[in-house]
Parts: sequence; C-alpha cells; structure tokens
Amino acid sequence: MDEAALTFVYGVFHDLGPRRFVLEVGPEGHAPELDGSKWAANDLSDERSAKLRAQWVERKQFAEGFEPDTIVCAGVLERVAAPLALVLTAQRALAPGGVLVVVTRDPVASGDLRNWLMAFDRCHVEESGGQVFGVAWKATGL
Repeated sequence: MDEAALTFVYGVFHDLGPRRFVLEVGPEGHAPELDGSKWAANDLSDERSAKLRAQWVERKQFAEGFEPDTIVCAGVLERVAAPLALVLTAQRALAPGGVLVVVTRDPVASGDLRNWLMAFDRCHVEESGGQVFGVAWKATGL
C-alpha cells in the first residue's frame, strides 16, 4: 500500500478501535501491527495464493468458523475478473458487525465500489489521488 492508502487504513482503524482478527488480502501482504490485533496477510497476486484465491472468488467461501471482524482488501478488486463476487464473499465471511476496508484504483470507479458495497448495512466511499477508498459495515444481526 502506498502512503495515501496506509493513511486511510490507519484512520479507519483509529476510528474503529481495537480489532480481534484482521484478514488482509492484497498484492503486497502488508500487515501492520495495530492495537494488538491478530493479522493474517495474504498476497493474492502470487501462485502460492491460488488456493485462497479459489476459495474467495470461485467457491465464494472460507473454511467453516473463519470469521474475521475486519477484512482489508487493498489492490485486489482492480485485478480480479469478478470484483463483486469477492466483495460478497467478504460480506459473508465477516463476523456480525465486521468491517470491510477497501483500497482500489483505476479501472474501478467510486460509483462501482459504492454499488458493490450495497450488500452491507452501510458504507462510505471516497476518491483521492487516483485511488478509491471504501469502508463497509456488516449488520450485527447477520
């Protein structure tokens, strides 16, 4: 993630407070230490991640009992053929009350991201410097 993306992600985490389990998926596998949260970082761009990528995009599921309270998806939506499927998989995988944090860039437009995040209880999308940032909250009862 570049400096603008990290600033956005750190700002979101500052507002959210401590997280229990964070899954980060992205081409860089950057896993910062924030408030003692457990981080699992996965680089979806290399061959070693083919199995995880297949779980996310093709089968649209994670292992039973896998419920992160936060998923950080940075630099992925612009690289996959089915970005909506990935967003919906994240929505299903998140624990009730969980949060999806997204950083993406062209060719993904802010309107596209806003539409994809409609499956969540609420969302916020903003654009800056050629990047699109989004945060989506899963309802606590889902």
